Amino acid sequence: MYEFIKSSKIILLFVSLSFIATIPFGCETEKQNPNYQAEAANPEFIHRSMQALSEVIKYDLFAPMIASRIYTYSHIAAYEAANAQLPNYQSLKGQINGLQNLPSVDKDKTYCLTLSAVCAYLKVGRKLIFSEDSLDNFRKNILADFKKIGIPRDVYERSIAFGDSVGGSIIAWSSKDNYAQTRSKSKYTVTPSNLTRWRPTSPDYGDALEPHWCELRTLVMDSAAQIKPIPAIKYDSAKSSAFYKMALETYNLVKTNAPDKTETAWYWDDNPAATFNTGHVNVTRKKISPAGHWLWITMYNARQNKKDVKV
Repeated sequence: MYEFIKSSKIILLFVSLSFIATIPFGCETEKQNPNYQAEAANPEFIHRSMQALSEVIKYDLFAPMIASRIYTYSHIAAYEAANAQLPNYQSLKGQINGLQNLPSVDKDKTYCLTLSAVCAYLKVGRKLIFSEDSLDNFRKNILADFKKIGIPRDVYERSIAFGDSVGGSIIAWSSKDNYAQTRSKSKYTVTPSNLTRWRPTSPDYGDALEPHWCELRTLVMDSAAQIKPIPAIKYDSAKSSAFYKMALETYNLVKTNAPDKTETAWYWDDNPAATFNTGHVNVTRKKISPAGHWLWITMYNARQNKKDVKV
């Protein structure tokens, strides 16, 4: 009887272990969606990422030129990741100044490149802003949304890794554009006695923005000197001068305060911090930058025309 009971226990243990071995790892089986590529290619993933970065840029009060730099590197990263497997795709590598080293996909493996593009975009954006936590939270949420689609685990993880790798390469490239070196250079010299030179104005009397911006590495030109702007109208206080007439035209336009022109002016007012006087208090309103404004217009156009992620 003892041997029978002992044998029965061994059999039961073997059966139990065999049953446990058939249970998938985790609480429930991961569901894979056969249509995951099409669903993940929803352009709203890209639009949402751009909106999230724009909100942080606005919150961190970046000057317009710096905002444009953040957008430029982030979008190049997304472009390179999103199109890595398209046959008609042309990389920017070797076409824009200094961009030489970029990772490539394994041709024998499958990727979800919209997911890669979002990861590349957010990795670069996070590096170039101040409020990293905001983008960290956004990334966590949008990756969860990608996961809900039912992307196979290996594809999901591989796509994130590729996007982060592209982002890392773009960050390395961006670090060599001379931006960091200009942070310690001298500010614009203000000479109040010289009426022909720029001076700070009320109400906040801010510094001149980025006087050394022309020293940054360009994307396609040899240097900023390659295309010189038309010289400004020479300062002249005489009423018959072109400068005086231009200033008077602006003065009269503001004084007239025509509703349609005022509305247009406010629409294009993209200063990162617009200051207003309310009694004895200065109120600052954070606003989107010119680059961000044009990107929002582009996003609106893409949505209206149902543009997909493919470039």
